[in-house]
Amino acid sequence: MNQNFLSLLNKRQPDDTVSKAIEVPLGGTCVSRKEALYCVVGASVAVCLVDTESAWCSLRQVMLPSLARGHRQDAMMQADAAIEDAVTQLFAHAGIDAGTLATRRVKAKLFGGSDLKATGISYSDGEQSTSFVRSWLSTRHIAVTAESLGGHQRREIVLLPGNGVVYCRKLELDDGFLDAERSGLLADRKDESRIELF
Repeated sequence: MNQNFLSLLNKRQPDDTVSKAIEVPLGGTCVSRKEALYCVVGASVAVCLVDTESAWCSLRQVMLPSLARGHRQDAMMQADAAIEDAVTQLFAHAGIDAGTLATRRVKAKLFGGSDLKATGISYSDGEQSTSFVRSWLSTRHIAVTAESLGGHQRREIVLLPGNGVVYCRKLELDDGFLDAERSGLLADRKDESRIELF
């Protein structure tokens, strides 16, 4: 985690909750009710899910590759599975019955979805990733209560369990981060269960 950001957060958080934040990589889901969750997003969308009736929260990054990277439908199915995984894990830890309308007690906060067209990078589409995430959450009756999306920045975010507060800091995009996000996307798309159409 950026040390300047950590210092800023610790001024508001007297304990060491933030300093022990768990980093959530692209392609991974983390669920917590004690440790803070941390990630850096660019074109991907960080979906923070908070159960308003317990201390549990989950964090997952979602990204749709550009059309040029392969089957769009396959990418959308992977994005769908990514958010479903975040919801399923949150429900399991919080003891929420997935067969009820309990999703109404779960709220979402969204971050990222940067527009990378200006940088000449075409391996992802922040706007379409954002649209997809919003649409998916809507079908599950999960309301979005806060967001920081779009623009040409990357964002560092820290999700605090319990109260669901999210700290967000905008930073300039750089080649190193874009390479890391590209590598994370490629790793996330490695799926032995993928079905090829013919």
